[in-house]
Amino acid sequence: MIEERYEVAIKNGKAEAENFERTADMHMKNVETWWDKTSAEIEKGAKNTADDIEDATQESMDWLEKNFDKLDDNSKKKYEDITLKPVSYTHLRAHETPEHLVCRLLLEKKK
Repeated sequence: MIEERYEVAIKNGKAEAENFERTADMHMKNVETWWDKTSAEIEKGAKNTADDIEDATQESMDWLEKNFDKLDDNSKKKYEDITLKPVSYTHLRAHETPEHLVCRLLLEKKK
């Protein structure tokens, strides 16, 4: 009886871990696809803002941030590469919202 419950617990734990990894992979692929698409569009001169992030991508970013400590090392590195990657001033300006623009212009005016 105890051995049987132990085996069930092991099986459930493995299934839960595999499900977590599948979910993490799905979210990471979603974010990577969005990042690649956005970067390519910016290189072509498109003007993107923070508002342009798709809902599904934002959900994936939120999920990955929330579960960061549970991610495997490879997924952690990919997430950090995307979220912590230094970008050019032009890239930052491409994602500038009207609110950011007002603040930036006010700060530049003070100089």
